[in-house]
Amino acid sequence: MNQATKPASRWISRLLVLFSLWCLLGFLVVPGVVLHVGKQQLAQWVKVPSSLERVGFNPFTLELEVHNLWLGEPEQPITGFRQLKANVAWRSLWSGVLILERVQLKGLRHNAVFNPEGQFNLLAALNLPERDESPKEDSQPFPLRIEHIQLEADSIAFNDQRQTPAVAFDLSPLSLSLHNLSTLPDEQGELTLSAHSPHGAELNWQGQLSLLPLRSQGHLSIANIPLPVWWPYAQDSVALNLSQGSLSVASDYQLDLREAFELQLSQLQGQLKNLAVAVKPQPEANAQLAQLSMTGASLNLQKRRLHLGTIESQGLKLAAQRFKDGRIDWQALAGSNTDEKPAEPKKPANNDASPAWQISLKKLSVSDYNALLIDQVPDNPVKHTVGPLSLSVADYRSDKATPLPVTLTTELGKKGTLEVSGQLQPAPLKATLSAKATRLDLRQLQQYIAPFVRVEIRSGWLDTSLAINASDSPKLAINVQGQASIDQLHTLDTLKGRDLLRWQKVEVNGIDFAHEQHAKISEIVLHKPFARFIVNEDRSTNLSQLVIAQEATGPKPENPNPLAIELGSIRLVDGSANFADFSLEPEFDAGIEQLSGHIKGISSTSKAPAVIDIKGKIDRYAPALFAGTLTPFDPLNKLDMQVSFNKVELTTLTPYSGKFAGYSIRKGRMSLNLNYKIEDGRLKAENKILLEKLQLGEQVDSPDAVKLPVRLGLALMTDADGNIDLDIPITGNLNDPQFRVAPLVFKAIGNLIAKAAASPFKLLGGLLPGDNTNLGEVAFSAGSFELNNSAQKSLSQLAEALKQKPVLRLEIEGVAARDPDSLPEAQKRLERELKRGYYRILQRRGEDVPDSRLAVTVPDDFRPALLATIYRERIGQPPADWQNRSDSEQAQQAEQALVAFWQNSEVLLRKLGQARSTAIKNFLVDSQGLAPERLFLLDARIVEAGDKQSVTSPLHLEVQ
Repeated sequence: MNQATKPASRWISRLLVLFSLWCLLGFLVVPGVVLHVGKQQLAQWVKVPSSLERVGFNPFTLELEVHNLWLGEPEQPITGFRQLKANVAWRSLWSGVLILERVQLKGLRHNAVFNPEGQFNLLAALNLPERDESPKEDSQPFPLRIEHIQLEADSIAFNDQRQTPAVAFDLSPLSLSLHNLSTLPDEQGELTLSAHSPHGAELNWQGQLSLLPLRSQGHLSIANIPLPVWWPYAQDSVALNLSQGSLSVASDYQLDLREAFELQLSQLQGQLKNLAVAVKPQPEANAQLAQLSMTGASLNLQKRRLHLGTIESQGLKLAAQRFKDGRIDWQALAGSNTDEKPAEPKKPANNDASPAWQISLKKLSVSDYNALLIDQVPDNPVKHTVGPLSLSVADYRSDKATPLPVTLTTELGKKGTLEVSGQLQPAPLKATLSAKATRLDLRQLQQYIAPFVRVEIRSGWLDTSLAINASDSPKLAINVQGQASIDQLHTLDTLKGRDLLRWQKVEVNGIDFAHEQHAKISEIVLHKPFARFIVNEDRSTNLSQLVIAQEATGPKPENPNPLAIELGSIRLVDGSANFADFSLEPEFDAGIEQLSGHIKGISSTSKAPAVIDIKGKIDRYAPALFAGTLTPFDPLNKLDMQVSFNKVELTTLTPYSGKFAGYSIRKGRMSLNLNYKIEDGRLKAENKILLEKLQLGEQVDSPDAVKLPVRLGLALMTDADGNIDLDIPITGNLNDPQFRVAPLVFKAIGNLIAKAAASPFKLLGGLLPGDNTNLGEVAFSAGSFELNNSAQKSLSQLAEALKQKPVLRLEIEGVAARDPDSLPEAQKRLERELKRGYYRILQRRGEDVPDSRLAVTVPDDFRPALLATIYRERIGQPPADWQNRSDSEQAQQAEQALVAFWQNSEVLLRKLGQARSTAIKNFLVDSQGLAPERLFLLDARIVEAGDKQSVTSPLHLEVQ
């Protein structure tokens, strides 16, 4: 070997030695040292079993490999990996920056667990040094650049046992790729992250990341997040149990922490699917949402701007309950302790650098929303269904008070619909809306009115079309205009099962309502309305029985500004009503039909009276009229009303006539014409009553019947045409609480009947012109039954009056008085006996005699013998002392004795009374032409004394 090659070979040998040493150091020493030191560190700082299987190092590529590093048992490690590769770039030696060309982590497994006491398993597994609380000087971060990081995780598991149930989540596999991660200023790396979970969740992140300063931008998406897994974190704050649902979120973002926390999100979109929640403690879901999506949203945290983009939602099924105490189950979301006062909201800090949040919405659209509302407050729970509901709201901005276009459509109940459209400005409130509702079922109100009235709503449909304007600046103002109608209303009295109120249709036109100002309606039209009013057996009314008494709630506060009410007109079309009185025997039942007309000009602010003009028919044929004017809100101020009923069949009033008059009605018609005027509380009333062809029927045993000769009184008031015409004026002060109109009318009618029955002949005398002669008696001279001129005149007037009262009959009572009738009647009897005796003498002699014994004249010379004979026939043998007297004296004594004998004769007086009644009847029949069947002779009556030299025979009137 020459000298020239020796140095070269030495250098080669040295290099080979160095290379061998480098290889020895790199391939054997360094891995061994790292493995040894690593195990020492694990033993020092890790409390749980740990392992490090192998370490490798390539001294030429500066690549370090670590295999199977595990904290905890390898089968269930707390954390660890299967392989880690990292190689340092050689240029790190002169660049002043540690450059890792590639970092590759494979088989990562991490199980993060919080036990029920809140301990984190990783921290519990480490012996961490005590924290140094001394202040540290600011230092620059270690210069590091990782050109490529590739992480592949077998499983990233999380289990938080602090919650009940525990929160458990697993990502497997997970892949992370990062390029050019650096701690050097203004350098950013490229990041790609993707992960999946067994629940179907996906995480994808692509973007740029800069550590100094910390900033990032890119795109992040999380899909199919299983919300029930994470719900335990929210369950103590929200009174809901979430059993189903997934959330997906995706957005472009920009994050910058150089000066402040700046975050911007753009193209933000999210989707919520198959959500199911239940209000605690109910086990079944109260709400199920098929889908809610948001697209085109954005967020600028620094400028405090949130744009919600377009939100669309479909398929909500909501169930809500109102409990007996009035609580709604969804109120639980507002907190369980309702006795605590809500915390006062914090006032925002007066910081010009932090403006108010600006929130905007391009469009909100929901469809196929359905709700079931169960109200348990009524005795029988009520179910209300709403939906399918669709809602659309657009162009909302919190920084600009601009109206939003709003559209809502939904079904209510089985057949009802509601449509709302217009513009709505939330703050300050300003709304211009149109609302249309059809076929709203009024039966849904049944259980709400049940505690107050015993009425059943059998049917009824509400339709309405309204224009609504509202604002709250400077104070709340609401104006509603439109029309409404209720079709096929039918209500029942639940106590008796009878129709109470019904109609075919009610139209309410020209509605104009202004909050705290006025309520106006241009017209209400009632088509075929029907109402029933009943007096029950105990004299209560059906209306009073239907109202359920409520506990007193104290006086209502006075309203200093009452609502002004105006109603243009109420129009009736073919209405009807029924009135029945079951307190009578027999029961009374009458109807009024074909009611048509109007009431116009009802106003609480105007002094002008309302005008009433309503016509109808009672029991189909008798016309009825209600016409006039009144002030409905102050009826005692001014009223001028006319009420008339024409030719009402009186037979329908038999129950009332039987109860109060004691007679049924066989036939008759009644016409009423009532005119009532009120001026400042003063009443002036005219009650004109016409009864046509009234005939009373059988007498009715009624304890309430008036004790009056009703038949006679009515007959006396009946004219020649068979009519009773009454005019009963009434005046009085209606402000007097003792003043009652109806009792006065009935009292006046009763007085008329009593007066007529008490002085019937005076009433008859009033029918004729001339003096007021008493037609109720006939005066006779003592012992006479001949009618003098005065008696004939009186009877002529009576006959004329009776001809005008064909329903009356005359009863004639002959009267004879012992004084003065007995003496002349005895004398006449003695004369008749004398003529009878002389008549027999003439017959025995065979002389001519007249036809009547009373036609003969007894000669004076025959009187003594005839008196003696009559004395012996009637009294007996004359006294013995008469033999000593002269014939003339004996004749005088006999005449006196016979007159005294016949003065005590009841027979003679009775015959005189009968002769007098017969004379009266004969005169009325023969001279005045009265029908004999209208005249009745009563049994003669004998009285003790008459009037001076005359005796009066009374006359009596009765009804045929």
